[in-house]
Amino acid sequence: DTTVYMLQVENNIGCEAENSVTINVDSLYFDLGPNDTICYGDTITLSGPPDMLMYNWFANGLLIDTNQTITRVPVDTTVYMLQVENNIGCEAENSITINVHLSPTVSFEEDSLYVCNGNDILLSVVGSTDIWLYYWYYKGKLIESTQTNNYNLDNPDSSDYVIVEVSNIDDCRAYDTTYLTVLPYPEIIISNDTAVCGGQAVILSVSGGSIFRWIVGNDTISTESTITVSPEVTTNYIGQTAFSDSM
Repeated sequence: DTTVYMLQVENNIGCEAENSVTINVDSLYFDLGPNDTICYGDTITLSGPPDMLMYNWFANGLLIDTNQTITRVPVDTTVYMLQVENNIGCEAENSITINVHLSPTVSFEEDSLYVCNGNDILLSVVGSTDIWLYYWYYKGKLIESTQTNNYNLDNPDSSDYVIVEVSNIDDCRAYDTTYLTVLPYPEIIISNDTAVCGGQAVILSVSGGSIFRWIVGNDTISTESTITVSPEVTTNYIGQTAFSDSM
């Protein structure tokens, strides 16, 4: 508080005098705010009082900065303390504890997804064991939330990004993105039925897509669009084509 000190004096012949001085006491106090909790990877900004002559920021006891405001990305629980001094030498300090929760991790099993027009597609991701909820987005809109790591997307009608966002019990979040391409069915063109002598070579071709497969029975015999075969007996050759590796 402000205090006035007055002195009265008298000499040996009875003369008196007095004088006074005012002492202003400047109390310096500041508050960094309540302790806080963030998720791993989040940024914090802390600020001290304005117009100080000195700022010393400490993190877990180590000097880290001498500016009024700091921005940090703590990787685990950290105690930040600020010491300040004003222009008349008054000092003060205050501290704040930032608790850091781990964030989940998640990723799509495939970097790119393909589906034929009119078909459904099962979206699947892999993630950390602490995931509580999965949020599925298609064409920029939330379409469903689940507690499982897969979701059946019904009849996507256009190519677009698919996003999965996950959260854990602390509401820390992570996300991953993949691109879903919706493909039309190819117009397949294949060789006509052919009669040949046993062992005679014949050329078979299939077109309409970008990848190919020839099947005899349960076996794939070629992934070329054109093949040459020499059957000894009547044989059924099945030609397949598609626009992506989905066969």
